[in-house]
Amino acid sequence: MRKNVLLLLTLTLILALPNVSADFPPEPEEDWYLIDYGNVLSDNEEIEMVSKLMDVQNSTGALVRVVTINSMYDLGVDTYDTYFDEDNGYAREMYQYYGMEGGENETILIALSAEDRRFKFVMPGHSTFAQQQSQVVFDDDVAPYLGANQWNKGLNKAIDGIEPYAADDITTLPKIIFWGLLVFAILCIPVVVKKAKNDYNKTNYNDVESRVSYNRLVKESLIQRSELTLNAMDGSEDSKAKWELLEDIDTIKKFDEYGEQPLIGSQKNHLAMVRLTKRADDLNIEEDNILELESIDEDIENINKHVSTKDSIGFGAYVFPAMFFIVAMLLFNLGLKSVGLSIDEIITNFETINGFYMILIPILLTTIFTLAITFVKPLKFALSMILAAILFPNYAKNMMIISPTLKPISKTTNASGAVLIPGFLGVTGMLSMDGFHVFSTGRDEYGNEMYDVQRDYSSSDSGGSSCGGGCGGGGCGGGGCGGGGGF
Repeated sequence: MRKNVLLLLTLTLILALPNVSADFPPEPEEDWYLIDYGNVLSDNEEIEMVSKLMDVQNSTGALVRVVTINSMYDLGVDTYDTYFDEDNGYAREMYQYYGMEGGENETILIALSAEDRRFKFVMPGHSTFAQQQSQVVFDDDVAPYLGANQWNKGLNKAIDGIEPYAADDITTLPKIIFWGLLVFAILCIPVVVKKAKNDYNKTNYNDVESRVSYNRLVKESLIQRSELTLNAMDGSEDSKAKWELLEDIDTIKKFDEYGEQPLIGSQKNHLAMVRLTKRADDLNIEEDNILELESIDEDIENINKHVSTKDSIGFGAYVFPAMFFIVAMLLFNLGLKSVGLSIDEIITNFETINGFYMILIPILLTTIFTLAITFVKPLKFALSMILAAILFPNYAKNMMIISPTLKPISKTTNASGAVLIPGFLGVTGMLSMDGFHVFSTGRDEYGNEMYDVQRDYSSSDSGGSSCGGGCGGGGCGGGGCGGGGGF
């Protein structure tokens, strides 16, 4: 019983398998280029096509043949239609039957089954790139005509389209150019980093001293400007406006310049600074201040060293063009170049989505990016600060405290030896950026305006919490063949 069941299963499998014991159109005894076994061409069309195929061989050295059949069924192949253009299907078997596989010269078989409506370029000896391009030729140039039963036009389009790839003579740039450019860009990164470190070390930058000097100068400048404002106001010292101003001055005086936080680190200090600045501006009190401090020379030196350090590490921004070039090269040569090519194959003899521009465009874009860094100072500063955050975290931390608009201070003294400090070190710009709104709450008994301060919030900050949070179309596989498919 068991043997009968096994026999039945075996017979079922045999019957289910397609009959692929194939016959093929007879091969002419003399040299040949065309077998129109499917009778899809007129006599004149055959003559013209043979002449074209001969011209292709003369110009490329590759033998290109065309074979047409009506259907595989007529030749004893009782199977599914797509078997015709499979990697090892009927067209490939024809190619082998006619002795075209394994020779010294390049050969291509253009096969057509009219009734099965299948087509195939058989070219297993060609490069993957050429095989992939044959699929493009079929999809774009051949299939539209075959789909309209215009057999002669479709086959001629196939011959014309495959001719550039027939010899498989692909000229590429030496791979050393591709890899040399990449290696050069990679080596630029440690060179730039080393120079940035050397430039930074030469400045002998002390982050603590710079921060203290900045805090002290800002603090003393604010106090002096506020006292000048107080003297310019009307009324006695017990007026409401003056009393408010004195409270703000006292808040600033209590600030510890030796701490790690900036003056604006506390909201109380920040609001006091905004009110003081607003009142001084309304009374046209100069922002420049004359300071008499024992540490003034040291403070100016530390501030100027901080500014010069910012310029010194600016060279670090050039790390990013090197990174940009590496990414651009990989994107172009991995994602945009023609299929069937390895990353370092830069073709120079085809009008395809590949060629010199696969290197030239990354070079051009990187050059533009480098020029932008060189001449657009805010961009250079921003990029250098990104690198500084990694290499020089103490300096980067100070850049979060000290105004980025700070400029070197020239030691200009008056007759008494006091030093002119311009615009209390860029604090005014920082205040305006922080989005505070100062509004009047009325006037005191002497006509002095009273102020209150609110921070401007965007609509997104209100109303609760926020959330965050192988070949296509019948082409070749591992064995290698060419493009094709149905139409």
